[in-house]
Amino acid sequence: MAAQHSCAHSALAAAAYGLALRVAGHPDAAAASVEAASRQLPPTTGAFVRAVREEARARRTNGAGAAATAGSPPLGCVAVEDWDVLAPVALQGLRVSEVAQAIGIERREALLRLHRGLLAAGQGLRGGRQAGEDASAAAWTRLGADLPMRGLDDSPRNGQSESAAAA
Repeated sequence: MAAQHSCAHSALAAAAYGLALRVAGHPDAAAASVEAASRQLPPTTGAFVRAVREEARARRTNGAGAAATAGSPPLGCVAVEDWDVLAPVALQGLRVSEVAQAIGIERREALLRLHRGLLAAGQGLRGGRQAGEDASAAAWTRLGADLPMRGLDDSPRNGQSESAAAA
């Protein structure tokens, strides 16, 4: 149990460092951002990620955000005007209101473009397939798993479906 807990923390720390590195632009600043955020003892994972982002924003080196956006070409499935909002928010850690002000549009329009960009990027990364209710369904079909059998209760793991419990 402790190993799983430690592994989850390691994965979170690695992801937080990656975010901080994209936002701050320098490895030392990224490491300092993660350390400072962890000292705040945020109650949830989301709060920790937000704290890392804010710390990294405070330590941002000149041109860090521009370098992150320049190094990532727009996805072909995302319209250019949507990418102009999506890239700074996702890759630089900018707030939607900051991006809206920088490109001269209203915040509401920037939110719409961000939403459209995220939907288009998600659909493009899924190969045009719609996401189902099961978040792992697309991955299971790509791996060649037997989805109908996976959906059945197979507690003894013998490949036979079990009858459902009566309510």
